[in-house]
Amino acid sequence: VMPTGAGKTRLFVEVVALRLARAPRALVVVHRVELLRQAAERLGERVGAEHVGLIAPGARPRPSAPVQVGTVQTLLARDLPPADTVVLDECHHYAPGSPEWASVLGHYGQALLLGVTATPERSDGSPLGDVYGELIVGAHYSELLASGALVPCVVLQPPDALGSRGLALDPVEAYQRHGEGRTGFVFCRDIEHADSVAAQLTAAGVPSASVTAETPPDVRAARIAALASGALRLLTSVQALTEGVDVPSASVCILARSPGH
Repeated sequence: VMPTGAGKTRLFVEVVALRLARAPRALVVVHRVELLRQAAERLGERVGAEHVGLIAPGARPRPSAPVQVGTVQTLLARDLPPADTVVLDECHHYAPGSPEWASVLGHYGQALLLGVTATPERSDGSPLGDVYGELIVGAHYSELLASGALVPCVVLQPPDALGSRGLALDPVEAYQRHGEGRTGFVFCRDIEHADSVAAQLTAAGVPSASVTAETPPDVRAARIAALASGALRLLTSVQALTEGVDVPSASVCILARSPGH
C-alpha cells in the first residue's frame, strides 16, 4: 500500500525483475489500457522490451516473453499464461468472490501474489484478507511530503457544505479565477457535462478536451499526450482519469460535481 505518486509501478517492476532469475515467468494484471501501457513500458526499461508481452485487444501476442502484462478482461476471455509471480495492479478492484476471479486466482495458487494499491479497501466494504496474507505499508503521505517526493496540495473550497445547491463556482470561472494557467483535470458529473465544460473552456481561451468512457483508446491517449505537452490546458472527465494517469506537469484539479454526483 503506497499513496498515489509514491512509485507502486516502479516497486512491482523491481520485484518482477529480481524474481526472474529463479522464477522465470511473471504476469502483471491491470484493468485499464493506460495501466497496461505504463506497466509494459516500465518493465521494458528494466528487463528489456523484447522480454515483455502484451495480452490485450489489438496487441500482437508474444507468448515466449517471460513477462506478460494483460488486461483482466482479456485474460478472462483467453487461456491464462503460466506465471510464478502474479502482480495485481490497483488490487482493491478485484473481487475473488466472483466465479471468474476465483478461477483466475485458483489457477495461480502456487505463485507469489503481490497486490498494489493506494486504497486498500473495496467499494462494497469487504476485506482484502480473503486474498492477501499480509498488508505492507510502503510509505506514508507525511513521509513522502517531508522528503519532497510528493507536493503538498493547496485546497480551495467553499466555507460551508453546499449540499444539493450545486457548485461553488462555474468550472470555467473557477479556472479563470484560481487556475493560474496550470494544466490539469476537471472532474464532471456526467459525460454530457464533461463535453460541455471542455467546449466552454476552449471557447474561453483555455484549450481543453474531454476523456470519458465513450472516448476511443487512441483518442484518449492522444489527448493525454496533448495535456502533457501543453497543447491542451485541461482534460474534463467522468471517472475515466482517476487511475493510471501519469502527467507530471499537471498541477490543478477542479471538482465540478456536487456530493450527490
